[in-house]
Amino acid sequence: MLMRARESKLLQASQLADLGVLLQRHVLAPARGGQSQASAEILMGLLRSSALTVTALARVSDLSQPACTRALDRLEADGKIKRLAKGRTTLVRLTAKGTRQATSIQRKRLSMAVDFIDLLSPAERKCFGSVLDKWLACEANQSPDLN
Repeated sequence: MLMRARESKLLQASQLADLGVLLQRHVLAPARGGQSQASAEILMGLLRSSALTVTALARVSDLSQPACTRALDRLEADGKIKRLAKGRTTLVRLTAKGTRQATSIQRKRLSMAVDFIDLLSPAERKCFGSVLDKWLACEANQSPDLN
């Protein structure tokens, strides 16, 4: 019985990993609007916050600090972000052009995600919503460690 439960859990874990790949391939990547993944994540992070430090942006975008800095250099050259010196700290903000790009990415992501959710019955959506709520609460509380 324990072996069956473990095998079932491993199968579900594998399916969850496959779902991540599926979402990356069919929702996140096509919605980037020509931006690299790093740039798209930075734009989305800044859309959720008015201004962030480079360190905070690297963390929310799941990038190393050097990779974040390189992406910020490209975004700044494209006129999508602005760096603001605040004492010893540099804050990064979206420009109007960057806000338009980030909003477009967000709209496309949501539209494509809705297409996936539409495949579920109302009962499946309710169950899926409960699972997502639980996972997101864990992420917000950093418990358990989902890394």
